Amino acid sequence: MNEREKTNKGYLDLFSRTIIARNRRYYLDVKSSENNLVLTLTESKRKFNNRNGKFYYERNRVIVFSEDMDNFMNSFREVEKFLKDYLKRHPDISNFPSPPNAFGSKDSP
Repeated sequence: MNEREKTNKGYLDLFSRTIIARNRRYYLDVKSSENNLVLTLTESKRKFNNRNGKFYYERNRVIVFSEDMDNFMNSFREVEKFLKDYLKRHPDISNFPSPPNAFGSKDSP
C-alpha cells in the first residue's frame, strides 16, 4: 500500500480537496482501483430534523469514471471560463466572490 490506506470500497485515495461554503461542504476526491481512476464530487449539507431535534448531514454524490473524465474536465473548464467572464461583466452580483479567486478552496488533511 502507498501512503494512504484503501477505502472500504477498494479504492486508493490519491488526492482530496474540501471547499467550505456557508452551511455546505464540497469534497473533491480522486481515487484509483487496480485499473480505474474515479473522481467523486460530494456535497454535504447540515440540516435540522424537527422530529427529534438533532442535526444530520444530507450528502449528494457524483461519480465520474475515467472514461468520462476528459469530457467532464473540458466542460468544467468551459463553465469556469464562463463564470469568470460573466462575473467580470456583472460586478454587482454580491453573492459571488470576484475573479480571479472565484473558486477558492481549502486543502483537506
